[in-house]
Amino acid sequence: MWRRVSIAATLILVSACLQSGGPQSFDVCGPAPTVGASLWGATAISASDIWAVGASQDGLLTERWDGQRWTSIEVPVGPWDKGADLYAVSAAGPRDVWAVGEGHKNGQNGTLIEHWDGTTWSVVSSPNPSYIDRLTAVAAISENDAWAVGDYLGPGRTEPLIEHWNGTSWNVVHTPGSAAGIDVLSGVSGVDASDVWAVGSRKDSDSAPLRTLIEHWDGSAWQVVPSPDPRGGGQLDSVRALSADDVWAVGAHVIHWDGVSW
Repeated sequence: MWRRVSIAATLILVSACLQSGGPQSFDVCGPAPTVGASLWGATAISASDIWAVGASQDGLLTERWDGQRWTSIEVPVGPWDKGADLYAVSAAGPRDVWAVGEGHKNGQNGTLIEHWDGTTWSVVSSPNPSYIDRLTAVAAISENDAWAVGDYLGPGRTEPLIEHWNGTSWNVVHTPGSAAGIDVLSGVSGVDASDVWAVGSRKDSDSAPLRTLIEHWDGSAWQVVPSPDPRGGGQLDSVRALSADDVWAVGAHVIHWDGVSW
């Protein structure tokens, strides 16, 4: 399976640090870099409440910006005593933050979901359809509606994995996939409970080129939506849904949904 490319490096560049850098420049800010550490995802609730997540040689990383400085917050690993990674984070509010990734134990890779309740992080039980599973993106829409996507090793192929939070538990939701040999989902974003997008990549075989993969949730089911493959192919890493007719997906290409087509 493929390793997701970091979208936030060990050093964090955020607009909250612009005071000394001028109106159109960034400053590097944050805790002293840790050897072997990476931050893979970030979400901003407000100018004084920003989260970044990742992992280091010492374990999981969650960093929080309070408007003045970044602080490391302890986060448990649950049953995964052979290491873990957090790849993405999303918030429905300051006391409702979700982070997702994968954990490792005895030759197994499993889904890892953490929740911040305003005071502490805790591991929340999540399904594992196989012995190699991971979650690489999350979108928190409301306190009882969140989506996480990734992939798992199915019979003879890598299949897309979609899980949903209904306010009580996380559950696997069927996805049709593309019928390709390898399907991976790496980004998810929602306008509301009946308008959610997931993006990733697909390959017909190990030697075939990458193709874009886009799926849409209409409130009752996921379905694959035709997507362009400029210059013959390429993966999509992330998606941002601004409205029903304004959605952006980025990766090897930048493509746009106008309410009718990509």
